[in-house]
Amino acid sequence: MIETAISQSAQASKLAHDLRNALAGVRAVVQIVRDRLPKNSESALLGQAMVRLDEVDGTLRRVLASANTEAPLDYTI
Repeated sequence: MIETAISQSAQASKLAHDLRNALAGVRAVVQIVRDRLPKNSESALLGQAMVRLDEVDGTLRRVLASANTEAPLDYTI
């Protein structure tokens, strides 16, 4: 039973880590595109998308923290 919990925690940690890496890439692309656009409604929408990506990143950081990993909690994408 304990081994199963440890295995599930390790799997959750790996999944959260992999998702954070993917989110970081997506966020970087969104930021580059937003910064290249003139300031208008499209760039504002991309800014909102970045906020949402940051919210998901925060959720994943909490998953990593609850899995007792060594991921730094102050790191943001």
